[in-house]
Amino acid sequence: MNDEERTMWVENHEGLYRWRQREGGSMRDFLKRNRRWIDNIIEEECGPHHSGEPTHDPRQGGGQWAN
Repeated sequence: MNDEERTMWVENHEGLYRWRQREGGSMRDFLKRNRRWIDNIIEEECGPHHSGEPTHDPRQGGGQWAN
């Protein structure tokens, strides 16, 4: 994930937005200071099925990439 995507999340996620407002400063500095926390929050919101990795053993059939 890049900072452009993180910025979109911060601007559109209520909790991240409020956190950013409380801390003040530039978006760039906020992202730099809190990158790991932000990424963890985004990952929790999206869940493992959005990570780009299969959620199962593809040899077993079914799962996220089933047709």
